[in-house]
Amino acid sequence: MRVARLLELRAGDSDITLSVPLAPLEEVRRRLHADHLRRFGFAAHALAVVIEALRVEARLASVDAARSPSRKLRPRASCRSGLRAWFGAWREVPLVSMSALRAELPGRR
Repeated sequence: MRVARLLELRAGDSDITLSVPLAPLEEVRRRLHADHLRRFGFAAHALAVVIEALRVEARLASVDAARSPSRKLRPRASCRSGLRAWFGAWREVPLVSMSALRAELPGRR
């Protein structure tokens, strides 16, 4: 399993966040300023840095059935079809298995 810990940072009063790997503060600032310069064309050294969110991603490498037939993943029969999540208000949202994703999912506004 690969786990990534990312800070969603914004410079000044910008509405746009940049993802920077969690690291010691000076390295985070250096990375933010380099990414900001590359993306927006100007340095953000004079702007206040705001931590908008902390994001953690955990990914399990897919299993190649041809190489590892004993490690085939089987769908769980008891998988929930949905749950409640907060998007400005509580909403019922469907759960979709990663293996079932083939295209865009329909959504609502």
